[in-house]
Amino acid sequence: TSTVEANGCFCYNPDPTTSVNVELILPENFTAGVTYTLTLNLSGGPNDGVRGDNYGGFFIKATHGTLEPLENDTSVQKPFDETHLTHTTEGNDYRGWNFSWTAPEKDDVIVTFSAYGNSVNGADGNQNDYWNSGSFDLMGVNAVAVVDVDNGCLFYTSPSPRD
Repeated sequence: TSTVEANGCFCYNPDPTTSVNVELILPENFTAGVTYTLTLNLSGGPNDGVRGDNYGGFFIKATHGTLEPLENDTSVQKPFDETHLTHTTEGNDYRGWNFSWTAPEKDDVIVTFSAYGNSVNGADGNQNDYWNSGSFDLMGVNAVAVVDVDNGCLFYTSPSPRD
């Protein structure tokens, strides 16, 4: 977990590339305790739009709430005793995955999802394979945030998201 978070998908390429787009489809906001189905999609990179063996992979975690594979889905896994999700061996044949996220018991927070995606060519080891990451914020229905337009910063107001 910490290796991916610290270095990205470095076993494929040491640096992320903007040619790979990581998209997380989220609801507009969330209500405490509700379970949502989320979708993570990758585009760009080698063989974009092609489907077959060994074409993609992902890692995702959330600052609050619980991520879980969908029931009977064999493409997504939650490693034992971990809080993140990743693809299975079968799941690396895709560039899109669905999974569930149960919102925390407080909906006055802003949840940050950190996602990493591999877009690979299915051949040549890790040559011509690329990755990128994205950070996605989702506000609870009672969360309060103020955007500093001049600096592009997001500030939390009371109640604190760290409570």
